[in-house]
Amino acid sequence: MTSITQKTHYEILEVERDCSVQDVKNAYRRKLLNIHPDKTNKQLDSDIIAKIKLAHATLSDPQLRTKYDDELIQTYKKSGLISTGEGLDIVNLDDFEYVEEDDMGNFLKDCPRCTGENGFVLTEDDLAENGTPDGFGGYNIIVQCNACSLWLKIKYFDLEDEEEEGQQV
Repeated sequence: MTSITQKTHYEILEVERDCSVQDVKNAYRRKLLNIHPDKTNKQLDSDIIAKIKLAHATLSDPQLRTKYDDELIQTYKKSGLISTGEGLDIVNLDDFEYVEEDDMGNFLKDCPRCTGENGFVLTEDDLAENGTPDGFGGYNIIVQCNACSLWLKIKYFDLEDEEEEGQQV
């Protein structure tokens, strides 16, 4: 399992995540040539060779690569990051379970990082009072898990606005 503090196989070979197998092979050769003692006049670090070989073996095999990519995604999620590095995970309010109690609705979701049950809880009032327009007719709200430090950006649409639009059509 990869840690977020370790370089990924993609970083080791200096290739993009969507690179082809041929790109991986070319990068593998280039990296080995660039660290060869005859080319660099430096003592060879056997650890880096092992990392380059492992990265090549993993990214060249479609099954191993898919498994590795899935592990990377899970590692980033558990760390509160997303694999693209663009910031907060974005989820849709439809991913939440709606529970109505005492004429009040709550939206519940287990935390993907700490797996805390109902780690994310939103009330209808939270959505009405704290959501910010996204510029596309919807809203965003940023919330933190009740059990850990993971933050999510929740996208949603105002149900009253949707109902009014449906009646006008």
